[in-house]
Amino acid sequence: MERTNNNYTLLINKLDQFIRKYYTDQLLKGLIYASALLLALFLTVNLLEYFLFLPPLGRKVLFYGFLGATAFVSYQWILLPIFHYLRLGKVISHEQAASIIGKHFSNVEDRLLNILQLKKQADTIEDKSLINASIDQKIETLNPVPFSSAINLGDNRKYLKYLVIPVLVLMTLMLAWPDVIQQSSARLIRNSDSFEKPAPFQFVLANDKLSAMQYTDFEVLVNIEGEALPDEAYVVQGGDRYKLKKNKEGQYAYTFRNLQESMDLYFSAVGFNSKKYTLDVLPKPMVLSFKVALDYPAYTGRKDEVLENIGDLQIPEGTKAIWDFSTKSTSEIGIALGDSVYYANQQGKNHFTFV
Repeated sequence: MERTNNNYTLLINKLDQFIRKYYTDQLLKGLIYASALLLALFLTVNLLEYFLFLPPLGRKVLFYGFLGATAFVSYQWILLPIFHYLRLGKVISHEQAASIIGKHFSNVEDRLLNILQLKKQADTIEDKSLINASIDQKIETLNPVPFSSAINLGDNRKYLKYLVIPVLVLMTLMLAWPDVIQQSSARLIRNSDSFEKPAPFQFVLANDKLSAMQYTDFEVLVNIEGEALPDEAYVVQGGDRYKLKKNKEGQYAYTFRNLQESMDLYFSAVGFNSKKYTLDVLPKPMVLSFKVALDYPAYTGRKDEVLENIGDLQIPEGTKAIWDFSTKSTSEIGIALGDSVYYANQQGKNHFTFV
């Protein structure tokens, strides 16, 4: 009985060694396949973006599609074999291993399966002597068979041919035409940004800064520089196109009226677009109300008083005046007296006092 258990344990250990080698073979094969497929996909994605010069949405689809494909392929062909090698998750059974071994060694599969079946039967009956004797006899015939040699890890070299082609294409591009990979990869990574498509001319913003006060007008100026200049150009804002006025050769302008809020815009001409710009519209500062507390000198005999929203004052010499301002969208208030400007003390957001 003990002899049978020892022989059977050795047989199971040999099957387990084969299963681990089986998943090592799956891992090597998966690494080659995954590398070849992902590298080919990487080249395809970069070439599509380079020649089509896709908008942000198109680049997002390509970028996240490539990441999704990378995650799926890596899981299926690399991580799963590693997990199975570590006996995590569902692995092939000893019966399935016997079938794989039987494809390499003739007459082994039937004997292996028969041993596994007999062992299950022996575990369900009391008198195991005949079954154990049969198990020992069959195991003795299988001891010389090297199960692990049914898999030759070196055979995976034949799959390297699938990896050679995309590697050669990538090396050729990096040496002869590096912009294809470098520029398209950079745009794919920064897939939320807008990029100016290479054109025979360039849009050069002529404004020193793009900011204006609310409820005012603002003129946007742009120079178009290059060898071949377009006849017409537009500024695009919120999906609407506005034709730019041509001031002189290569210089264009458009005036936005009564600005309400900040806006994104870009320039366009004959199918080529500039990068996006933001016109910052600053809230118009306002004085909502103010009051002045007047502390009259004693010689006047006048009672101190508080006046509200009165701008013109005539007060005796020596009177102490304290102004209190309530404002909106204001960070600083100054009062000009003669040639001098005096700034109020900020007491809180949109609240100022001046003594």
